[in-house]
Amino acid sequence: MKNRIVVLGATGTVGSKISEILLNEGHQVKLVTRNPEKLERFRNLGAEIISRDMSDMDTLTNAFRNADSAFVLLPDNVKAENTRAYQRQVTSKLIEAIEKSGIRYIVNMSSLGSHMHEGNGIMGGTGEQEVRLNQLDDVNVLHIRSAYFMENFLRTFLW
Repeated sequence: MKNRIVVLGATGTVGSKISEILLNEGHQVKLVTRNPEKLERFRNLGAEIISRDMSDMDTLTNAFRNADSAFVLLPDNVKAENTRAYQRQVTSKLIEAIEKSGIRYIVNMSSLGSHMHEGNGIMGGTGEQEVRLNQLDDVNVLHIRSAYFMENFLRTFLW
């Protein structure tokens, strides 16, 4: 059975691989991105590219509406003045979009260390996001906790 799936973070390491696999399996895939030019190869495979920031709640709601499932994440923002405030804002918009859209299946890319809700740096935000997603009624959420990726680690030093 082919599904309608929304992928956030398709320009990243994991999101790009997930997008490629889903498209090659024939699923209907929507990709939400700030950088549509980086996803042209997926458009050529049949993806719908939505050019918006994932913090735009209306865009997320419309993308999730009528989708069978979504792959979501909490993007980092090395320029945020207050990282936790940024994380909470993005998580709030994501949750509101899930609730308004009626989507019922979410795969959440979390992080190693998210089981500790404080004292673990930016993973405190992914841990909080896990808890908040788990509180959604009638939504099935699967959290996957990856290790930190080297290119993310190096990016913090290159800014």
